[in-house]
Amino acid sequence: MPYLTGPQQVISSATDLNSTSPGHPVLSRAQDEDGNVYILLGGVASTVIGSPVTFDENGSTTLLAANAVGPLAVAMAAVTSASNYGWYQVYGKGYALAGGDIAADKSLFISGTTGYVDDLDVAQDFIVGLMSRAAAASGATCLVWMNYPYAGDVAHD
Repeated sequence: MPYLTGPQQVISSATDLNSTSPGHPVLSRAQDEDGNVYILLGGVASTVIGSPVTFDENGSTTLLAANAVGPLAVAMAAVTSASNYGWYQVYGKGYALAGGDIAADKSLFISGTTGYVDDLDVAQDFIVGLMSRAAAASGATCLVWMNYPYAGDVAHD
């Protein structure tokens, strides 16, 4: 796993952090040597590597589910407890769990399966700032491009 660095801050951590003591303030951001950006958030039950989550102003996460509203991030570790903390990706090239077969270079939507994304157009569940970059089979991780994604409970026309 790459180690994180950031401008004018000292963050020394692997992206696969899963700890009861985060070592940095929750909602801290850092970037790796490739320019990918991560945010430090709390965990939630059933989170695995690649799980998309929404998060709030306190750094609490919820697995992505139908009609979600808010900023999204993708888990870099299985941070399965609200008392644990880990890094979640919000910008750059990464991987998210596919809830169905996904084609390359497609807009992504909230899957009918909690904690997954899909390229199937679901009314009101378009994810702004997240697109597939390669094809992926259902249940696998899909190469994605993230640009501070969020769900707004809006349709994609």
